[in-house]
Amino acid sequence: KGMPPSIPGDSGGPVWQPHRNNTATIIGIWLGAHIEPDGPRYGRFTALTDVLADIANAAGLASSA
Repeated sequence: KGMPPSIPGDSGGPVWQPHRNNTATIIGIWLGAHIEPDGPRYGRFTALTDVLADIANAAGLASSA
């Protein structure tokens, strides 16, 4: 398991969380991979909830709570 290799052009694709019943929920947008000079690979994505909050805030619709 783990993060599959990133390929050029895969940025912008969906990030999903699989469920035991063979369905999945889309939870974010893939931003790409980052590989450190010493070898570790990190995936980067933004959560859809963060995107929606940013849009609401920019439109002046964010709650004050």
